Amino acid sequence: MATQAELDAALARAEGARIAYEWMQKHPDFDRSLESQSKIKAYLDDHGLPFTDASLERAFQTLRGMGVSFKAAPVAPAEEPLPEVPAVCPVLNTYNDVIKCPKDTYNKAWFGPHQIAFRARVNAILARYGSKK
Repeated sequence: MATQAELDAALARAEGARIAYEWMQKHPDFDRSLESQSKIKAYLDDHGLPFTDASLERAFQTLRGMGVSFKAAPVAPAEEPLPEVPAVCPVLNTYNDVIKCPKDTYNKAWFGPHQIAFRARVNAILARYGSKK
């Protein structure tokens, strides 16, 4: 059986969730990221404000007026792994690796028995990195 303190804490959490949900429904420009939530929470804490609709609104408007962004930074998509090559081929991971590979080593791999895999990796590197050095 829950104690009165546990029940009060659960009620406070539910009330906080309701306040946050209703406030966010009015602010589609608030991205809901942990970073943005932290900015609002820090403002409330720094100013000793309770977690209410009015306090959230004050924090949001004040911070936004100060130039604080509430848009999450875009996440860069994960790169696909480069095609695998047999261990006998030179290890190439970047454009610089390709251009610095000794010519005889490169040619052996390019024309050798594992040429399909090696060429696929080189072409993937060139497509990914182009001429970036």
